[in-house]
Amino acid sequence: MTLETRFRMLLPCAVVVALVAATAHAELALPEGSDVTVGDIIAPGFHVNAAAGASSEDPGKLAVGGHDPNRDGFTLQGLELNAAVHATENLQAFAAYTFFWGTDEEEWGDEWEEYFVLLTGLPGGLEIRSGRLLNRFGLYNSTHQHAWSMVDQNLANARILGEEGLATVGGDVTWYLPTSFFSAIALSYGEAPSHHHEESEKHGDDEDEGEEEHHEDAEELGFENDFFSATVYVQLDQENDRQLSAVGSLAMGDNGFGEETVIAALGLGRKWLHDGRPTHWQTELILRDYRADAGDSGSEFGVVTELIHDLNDRTKVGLRGGYVEGIDELELEERIRVSPVATFFLSEERNALLRLQYNYDDLEDGGSAHSGWLQFQYSFGLHGSELAHGRGDHTGCASCVGHAGHDH
Repeated sequence: MTLETRFRMLLPCAVVVALVAATAHAELALPEGSDVTVGDIIAPGFHVNAAAGASSEDPGKLAVGGHDPNRDGFTLQGLELNAAVHATENLQAFAAYTFFWGTDEEEWGDEWEEYFVLLTGLPGGLEIRSGRLLNRFGLYNSTHQHAWSMVDQNLANARILGEEGLATVGGDVTWYLPTSFFSAIALSYGEAPSHHHEESEKHGDDEDEGEEEHHEDAEELGFENDFFSATVYVQLDQENDRQLSAVGSLAMGDNGFGEETVIAALGLGRKWLHDGRPTHWQTELILRDYRADAGDSGSEFGVVTELIHDLNDRTKVGLRGGYVEGIDELELEERIRVSPVATFFLSEERNALLRLQYNYDDLEDGGSAHSGWLQFQYSFGLHGSELAHGRGDHTGCASCVGHAGHDH
């Protein structure tokens, strides 16, 4: 498929978005569902993320996240079914299961996103979770797909933390510190789960098999079995609704080579009003240091920066830039990606949207790739699973601090 043909496919997407922008006063009467409960105890919800578009290169090779659009045409990135249980004031639980479709083999897949029990409001400002957790590491990792401000995962997080992000099967303790500003420390310990996005067998040539072998080698850099993580959060509220936040994280454990991997991250965020409209900026730096077979060792650096601005009640625009250093020994290439994005909310509650995103990828071999994606998203129920993620107003939620660009 030629570049011209691919982008002819994107023209209808652009037309749809233009029509939405031109008719911003119209609203879809889609149920929002945040007040729906069963016996005032169970709050069900679901979230749909679907994307359509095309790329000048193979989208499957450009995709870095497990739920990124990875084929020309349509991808069901995720249909998440979840439920939050508010058993008592201090005892809660949450579970989320996701279905997805859209590999080259056009097969369905499914997996657990999270499931855990939460004890909150404990003496001394402590909060305990146990189960399968999206680790509270850095700015982005603990955020579910429906709360992203972009269509796809950023380069640095997907490359270094894994295409599914960093999850923990075990537990964590969060201590909300007794300071005049918001601050918290989160410690976790547990096992890194293996993800199983099923794919049909491929019988390619020797070159394809070689690429697959190097991909598997690179995956061995991730944590295998138990690992430990620690994260420190600080948030300062200033005059005129300005807000500064900082997140520092460290994780360490054995990797698939039987050696050690250490990952460190530093995230900074700022929120302010511009012409009465909120603007959010955040940047995260991630460094991975590892030892591999035969005493080999190395490191990889990544960075993501993101700026999101509310044009009005129905429209957001933004720009994201990302870079990963690459590892020559494992044939992980150096990459740069720049992504402008526009989000159009289809309802006053912002639980339905269309998002148009363009990706420019600068590849290590001197080539480049151009991709365009139109995403539809609809959420029913608690957008951020607030009932079970700690302090539900998100001003003191360790899993939400620093997520300045998110729509929900």
